[in-house]
Amino acid sequence: MVRKIKKVKRRERPDPGASPWLVPFDAEGMAGVFIHKHGDSDDHSACGPVVLCCERAVAPYKALAPDLVADVQSWQAQRADHLVGWFENGLQAMYFVLCDEHDPHVVYQFGLQRDAATDLLLRRVGLNAYRMPERRFSAE
Repeated sequence: MVRKIKKVKRRERPDPGASPWLVPFDAEGMAGVFIHKHGDSDDHSACGPVVLCCERAVAPYKALAPDLVADVQSWQAQRADHLVGWFENGLQAMYFVLCDEHDPHVVYQFGLQRDAATDLLLRRVGLNAYRMPERRFSAE
């Protein structure tokens, strides 16, 4: 009896660092939407840029925050590992806008500190973990 030997095909696991996020940029190439949470103090630990999960989140975010996106010149995909690198330069917080998979007019908005932001960027935590009712905003 002759046995056939099946070749094992290795599946490449996706690189979580390659996961793209959409970042708004201004004319100078800087983060186009930067949230300032410090008021009159010099504590910038809660300040940070806004990143979006995908193109689907752009239209409702623009409708909900027209003043924040007024200076945005472009929306560019950035690798997750590149965005994680921003924390190496002193950034301590990042603000996220996630689309709603079922409603094109809805986004979920929230801010995260470095460790939680890194986990989300690298998809160690799924996006649905942050799609909570209290973070839901509708542009309708």
